[in-house]
Amino acid sequence: MALKLLIVIIQRRDLEDLSRALAEAGFNFTHVASIGGFLMEANDTLLLAVEEGDVEKALEVIRTHCHARTRYLSPVSPLLETGGLFPPAPVEVQVGGANVFILPIEEWRRLA
Repeated sequence: MALKLLIVIIQRRDLEDLSRALAEAGFNFTHVASIGGFLMEANDTLLLAVEEGDVEKALEVIRTHCHARTRYLSPVSPLLETGGLFPPAPVEVQVGGANVFILPIEEWRRLA
């Protein structure tokens, strides 16, 4: 039985729905709170060990419950830092969705 480790980084607002859906689909996971990205917002990282044949099933659950969103950021202009009068226009950025890293598991042990 070949196992894969899925490292899934998601936006915090997707955590509850995704956690519930993964559990209902029979996947066990470990949750780790994290912060990252250029927005420095709260994220969540889920670690799933799944059989190779179940990777696509897990990815479909993740795809269904993690959504991209549009945010508007007001960048800090160098002129503002030096006393300039006009703030720059907000910039539209995409956030959310999921970043998934899939790695082979060479060995797995449960220690008690």
